[in-house]
Amino acid sequence: MSKRKFCSHRGFNAVAPENTLPAFAAAVALGADEIEFDLWPTADGQLAVCHDPSVDRTTDGKGTICDMTWEQMKNLDAGKKFHSEYEGVRIPLFEEVLRQFAGKVVMNIHIKSIGASVLKNRIMEGRGQELMEIYTENKPLPMPLREPEPMVLKDLEDREIPAYDENTFQKILQLLDKYQCRDMVYITGEKDVLETALKMAPDIKRCCLEGHMNYSIVENAIRYSLMNAVDICEVSVTAFVSPDQNDSEILTVRVKNNGSYFEDNILQKLQNGERQPHGFGIGLLNVLNRLQITYGDPFGLQVYNEYDEYDTYAIAEIRIPAVSFV
Repeated sequence: MSKRKFCSHRGFNAVAPENTLPAFAAAVALGADEIEFDLWPTADGQLAVCHDPSVDRTTDGKGTICDMTWEQMKNLDAGKKFHSEYEGVRIPLFEEVLRQFAGKVVMNIHIKSIGASVLKNRIMEGRGQELMEIYTENKPLPMPLREPEPMVLKDLEDREIPAYDENTFQKILQLLDKYQCRDMVYITGEKDVLETALKMAPDIKRCCLEGHMNYSIVENAIRYSLMNAVDICEVSVTAFVSPDQNDSEILTVRVKNNGSYFEDNILQKLQNGERQPHGFGIGLLNVLNRLQITYGDPFGLQVYNEYDEYDTYAIAEIRIPAVSFV
């Protein structure tokens, strides 16, 4: 059997503050094949490693990273909110991460886009606070749904997102070259980031982001597979592109786990009120309704079971429009 690889998201953030050097060190020590982290440019052109656009959630400071200088950020405490043991841990610079980990582990670099983030926020604000709360607090969508509102990702496609700053991207490339690790990184980001990456560094691998709707599917596949597991828990995530009837393409993301199964017609029962959503049901219903609001038919979520002589497998498939970045 081939070795399963895993990526440590924001470092090993269960034991150390996310996106910090201790979290990355813990991930490497654990044997992670990849570490993932996020990059934001500061107001004075430094590259700070932080997930959120602001420092409010993870540090003892307040402010938006793109409006702050590194001098204002460098002494913020990014550890004590996690645990007193990590008091004094700071937000690292991109170069600090490279200096310590380049060549030791593959790096999934999520380059955050100011233009795309601002536009997404404006679109979401335009759709109303109700939908924003649903997205961020994992609440069930009201049923029946209102008439379709402006579609988030469709709006992002139709509106022009400012190109990612090439000077900032050039700084990223210069640091990758300084630490000779281009072949051990790949870039994740929004459309503007990927287009700039394709233009300026076509040799570096790229990964397209498509929201967060599949996260809860994977998380619950692991949870429910482990719940009753007496043997090996297996969770697989696969993706493939297929043509649709309109000569365009559909991306299918399939999450499959052993040791659990879906109740027959569970999605229909949740939609028509035969089953009240709770736990995993809320996640399923939210994913289904978000996909329907965003894309309409024939896209959405399908769940079913497969069986063999050894086990039962629960399968969830997300179908969304395929977008190519070559």
